[in-house]
Amino acid sequence: MALPCFLLTVTMLSLLPIQFVSAQDLGIFLNADAQGLYTSELNDLTDFRIEQSSNTIGLSRSIKYDPGEEKIYVASWGEDKIQRLNRNGADLEELVTSLEGPYGLAVDIENRIVYWTEYQSTVKTGINYINMDGTGQGEVPNTVFGPKSSRVLDFGIETGFIYIGWTNNPQIRRFSHDGTTNEILIAQSDGISDPVGMAVNEAENKLYWSDRSLKKIEIYDLQTSSRTVLFQGSNSGDPRGIAEYKGYLYFFDGGSPYRIALDGSDTTPELLTYALQGGGGSSSLDSVWDLVMHDDSGEMEREGDVERKREMRELERGHSYI
Repeated sequence: MALPCFLLTVTMLSLLPIQFVSAQDLGIFLNADAQGLYTSELNDLTDFRIEQSSNTIGLSRSIKYDPGEEKIYVASWGEDKIQRLNRNGADLEELVTSLEGPYGLAVDIENRIVYWTEYQSTVKTGINYINMDGTGQGEVPNTVFGPKSSRVLDFGIETGFIYIGWTNNPQIRRFSHDGTTNEILIAQSDGISDPVGMAVNEAENKLYWSDRSLKKIEIYDLQTSSRTVLFQGSNSGDPRGIAEYKGYLYFFDGGSPYRIALDGSDTTPELLTYALQGGGGSSSLDSVWDLVMHDDSGEMEREGDVERKREMRELERGHSYI
């Protein structure tokens, strides 16, 4: 059975570096505060094996993965950069520099575009973008919403919408790539406080999001606008780092990994097991900020579909999507 790939932004105590061992199916943990990249493989979707493969990443809040190039994109809060590197921790590159607190991050792998927000900026307060080849940097029109507003972004593969969670005047919106569509999906008056995690599955018309202040994870139906509470945490909980994968929602709460079935068959989340390998360091995960899951099986066929779509879009629009 092929194992999925995990990408996470975490805060944990530093581990001793060890040599990276290549594998087809693995996960990647991005250590936010201790500045390290960690890899893991998952056994039967319930058991992490974590090893450190790089310690070159600074304080970060968001990561995304491009399976075609096997590149991890990082919103480096501490370095004020958008960076990328191989999933084994090698070949760190700077895509954009001189930013002000980059926080939310999304990638359009079909059209080769990276989107981000700058939480600390008083000038660039909208959704910013750049082509993955480093050209065409700009701001999506009609997305300016003030400083310290956005924590999370996600990209809808089916529609090309950019989904965003605001913390000032809390709400969740979506924008088209050209800014002509601007929809409020969940307003502050609907009961939202501090969205810090988001995952979109437009094929199933579902938006998953976690609220750090209200200690819960909800499902929003993109077709009917109905909402379902999937998980309600304790007063000391902090659910974030969420990802939808193969019928489950995976997330971290209080430094521990969980999953819960999306069909309603689980009354409580399942606590997953993990082990930090390589000696030294902490035996616990303190805080996960972002989580991406990826299955390498059948990847070449999917990459071919993405490549063909990208070539057709380039013929229609020229070499830059925006």
